[in-house]
Amino acid sequence: MPQPVAIITGAASGIGLASALRFADDYQLILSDISSEPLADLEKLLLQKGAAVSGVTSDISNEEHIQELVAKACDAGDIKALVHCAGLSPTMDRQGDKILQVNLIGTALLIEALSPHMKNGAVAVCIASQAGTFMQGELNPELGDLPENPLRDDFLSNIRAYRGEEWASEYAYSLSKLGVQLLVEKYALAWGQNNARIVSLSPGMVNTPMGLRENEHQPAMAELLKASPLGRFAQADEIAGTARFLCSADASFITGIDLLVDGGSTSSVKRQAAVPR
Repeated sequence: MPQPVAIITGAASGIGLASALRFADDYQLILSDISSEPLADLEKLLLQKGAAVSGVTSDISNEEHIQELVAKACDAGDIKALVHCAGLSPTMDRQGDKILQVNLIGTALLIEALSPHMKNGAVAVCIASQAGTFMQGELNPELGDLPENPLRDDFLSNIRAYRGEEWASEYAYSLSKLGVQLLVEKYALAWGQNNARIVSLSPGMVNTPMGLRENEHQPAMAELLKASPLGRFAQADEIAGTARFLCSADASFITGIDLLVDGGSTSSVKRQAAVPR
């Protein structure tokens, strides 16, 4: 009997790479990343270990690339897992538009393309962020349901109009990750009717090239680390292990929610903020 298929985006580094290693024993892997050389290196490594794997160089914000990725996965067999790690951090695009296009619009396009194929126990895990969780209480009601509808033609123009001169990559990043959390809630009912699950996973600080770059350039990261009860960054494999759990039968009643895997830093920051000075 052929192995089920798992799609892992952003597979060439960080959480995506750790997820590829975690899923390689039990799944045929369709790996996606925009960086072709590191992706080819990972594919070669996994093939040497005896894994069934195929790499696809793709830009997750490109709808044609997404369609090609999904088609390749369908050709391989039954899609049973998606671990969607591809994304941009605040320092990777200072204008903000590209962050929203990749992190949120691209995620919505991927979910839409995969929806007809996710059934009979299939699971999608979309990597969000504690930044999205922090933004939940700051989202202005004027935006309405816009953050969970990023495929609207006027999505970016309305966000720009709302933010005006305050537009910045940090806001775009937080909004994009909150949007991922909301997309999961939005799609859970329809997916559940096909016995499929969809969840988001929100890491805090992670010891990856992207996480270390943000730590270097954003002073707020040091405050998060100081507030964390565990006092350290997560390892990429800890996040990948959580994704593997969410795709397993042990998590069969978990869907439509965000799982915060942040070493306790989010709740700690909120408690400290609530203490009168």
